[in-house]
Amino acid sequence: MMAGITGNGAPDTDDYGGYNCEVNSIVNYYGPVDVAKMSDNPSVLEHSSADSPEGYLLGRVPVLENMELVKAANPVTYLSTDRECPPVLTIHGDSDMVVPFEQGIIIHEALVNAGKHSEIYKLLGAGHGTEEFWTDETFDVVEGFIRKYDKN
Repeated sequence: MMAGITGNGAPDTDDYGGYNCEVNSIVNYYGPVDVAKMSDNPSVLEHSSADSPEGYLLGRVPVLENMELVKAANPVTYLSTDRECPPVLTIHGDSDMVVPFEQGIIIHEALVNAGKHSEIYKLLGAGHGTEEFWTDETFDVVEGFIRKYDKN
């Protein structure tokens, strides 16, 4: 999400400045967006400590004590009406106990509010990366989305 939304702009670093990060479309499979809100819903993981996946993402720091880092790690931060953003398809299970379904709603609503094209595909009863994501039906949705926005 971050590379697709920001393209070649900030928060790019000198380490990757020579690589083109622009894409035609984004397919977001159950990705976290606002790591400060990960604990707002039931989960099998603890999301706020320095040793949590989110704490590691921020540099092994407690999540809720480092809101500037949380903001910088949130792709929504980089959305604006005057910044280009490729179309986004979010696929998320409504029974995900690792990355809550609400994370998919957060990015979808932020994209729509910024005037960007966003679609959300809710998999009923699906958990985090469960078999529902790997069916012909789901692959058809993904392929159709990618082909629709393929510029080649």
